[in-house]
Amino acid sequence: MPPTPVPPTAIPEPTPRPPSGPRTRSIKLTYSDDSWTKVEVDGGKLKFEETVPGGQTRTFEGTTFSVRVGNGGAVSLVAFGEDRGTLGVTGQVVDLNLDFNEP
Repeated sequence: MPPTPVPPTAIPEPTPRPPSGPRTRSIKLTYSDDSWTKVEVDGGKLKFEETVPGGQTRTFEGTTFSVRVGNGGAVSLVAFGEDRGTLGVTGQVVDLNLDFNEP
């Protein structure tokens, strides 16, 4: 007896999802000693500018960040969930730009 033909099974097309907006992330600065700090978020909007005492932590949310610290050896950074370590050496002015829309 010949085999009975089986009709092909239709594979459903995936449902298209609307594009998500820009990813919003956060950065966390941890201070082991005093450091002047300036943070601009999302296209240069001044978010923070002051001297932070050692032992403090500051967290900022946004998509792009421009960070300047006056004592890179006193500031550690966690960005995009990744520990980036200390930003520099004691007394070093450090400028850092982070954009989470870039791969």
